[in-house]
Amino acid sequence: MWSLSSPSQKSPIHSLVPGEVLYWFDEPLVFTSRIGIADYVFVKIDESALGDIFLGAQCTARELFALKNGDLSIRGAIGHAEAYVFETKGDWKVSRFWETCVAEFSEAELPESGVGIDPEIEWCADSIEQVDSFFAVRLAGGELKSSTISLKDLRNFTSNFYDLVRDFISPLEFARRRDVITYEAYEPAFGSLIFSIKHPVINTEKIDVRDGEAASKELQRRRDELLKGLEWLDKLDLRGELDPNERFALIDLVEGINALLPDEEGKFAKLEISYNHGKALKHHVIDAEKASEYRARLAKIKAERVSITGMVEITNSRSNTFVVRASSGRQVTVTTDPGTFANLLFQGMSNGAKVTATGTYQRRERRDLLSADSVNLG
Repeated sequence: MWSLSSPSQKSPIHSLVPGEVLYWFDEPLVFTSRIGIADYVFVKIDESALGDIFLGAQCTARELFALKNGDLSIRGAIGHAEAYVFETKGDWKVSRFWETCVAEFSEAELPESGVGIDPEIEWCADSIEQVDSFFAVRLAGGELKSSTISLKDLRNFTSNFYDLVRDFISPLEFARRRDVITYEAYEPAFGSLIFSIKHPVINTEKIDVRDGEAASKELQRRRDELLKGLEWLDKLDLRGELDPNERFALIDLVEGINALLPDEEGKFAKLEISYNHGKALKHHVIDAEKASEYRARLAKIKAERVSITGMVEITNSRSNTFVVRASSGRQVTVTTDPGTFANLLFQGMSNGAKVTATGTYQRRERRDLLSADSVNLG
C-alpha cells in the first residue's frame, strides 16, 4: 500500500499548476492540469508537514466532460490503473512525487464513491462505462479487491449478470435466441466490480426490420420497468400484509435478482444497477440489510397464495392446464381441476384470452407452475 513513507521518485514537473478548478473550498481541491500533452485530474487527499498531497490520473476528454456534467464521480475520473501523487508546497512547487495506482490506496484515502464535483447531485457513476452503458451492474464493498478476483467468483458474477440481462432486459420472444440480439460488454472493472453493456445490436438479417425496431423499444421498456419495479419494492412495507398480486411481483423481482444480491458470505456489500437514460443517469442501490429483508419476506411468501394476470398462450385439455404469459414476461403453467378447466373453456377461454389465476406458486427454470384454486377470465 502507498504511504508518505514510500520511496519517492523524481518528479516529471517542477510545479503542479492548476488549469481549470473544478471544486473549490478555501483552496483548489479538484482541478485539471496539463502535463506534457495529456490532461490530468487531481484531487487533494491529505496534508503533510511539508504541504498538500494530491492524487491524480490522466483523464480523457469524454471523462472530463462527464465529470463536469455531473455524470462521473471524482473517483471515477481518477480510477485508472496508473495514478500519480504529488506533494506540493504553498507555492505549488513539487517537493515529492510517487508513481503508483489507485489499488494502492484504502477506501478512506480515496474520494467517496458516487460523489461528483457538484454537491447538489445525489449520485454519480464510478466509471465512464457506467455513464455510457445501456445497462450496468456494480458490486461493491465486502471482499472485492481492486487488483484481483477469484476465477470462480468472476465466472459466477458474469453468469449471473448474463442471466439478469436475458431474463429482464431481452424481449421475451428473443430471450433464448442468440442470433438476433448481440450484447457487447465493456471491460469489467475490478475493486467495485462493474459489468456494463453497450446498446444492444439487433441483427435485422434474422428478423424483419420493423420487428427489429419494435425489439429495440422493448429492450428499453423492459430495462426501465426493472428499475421501476425495484423502486416499488423499495417503498413496499415488507412487514405488512401483501395482496396476491403484490406477492407475485415481489417473488418475480427478488428471485430474478437474488443471485446478485449481497449475502451472508460478504463477498460484496451492495448491488448498484444503473443505465444511461439519454438526458440523465438512472440508478438503484440495494445494500446487505435490504437484501436480507427481501429474502426473509420471499421465504414467507412462497407458502402464500399469489395472483398472476396475463394472456393465455397454450391450452392443454388432456392435463387440464394452460400456459399464461404473465405481465412480467414469465411463462406460467396453470393447473386446475377438470371441472374448472371445462367451465373456462365453456366461457370462451382460448389463446389470447386475459386471465387472472390465484393459487400456490413455484418458480422454475423454464416455465413456472401455479396450482390454481381460482381462475377468472377478463
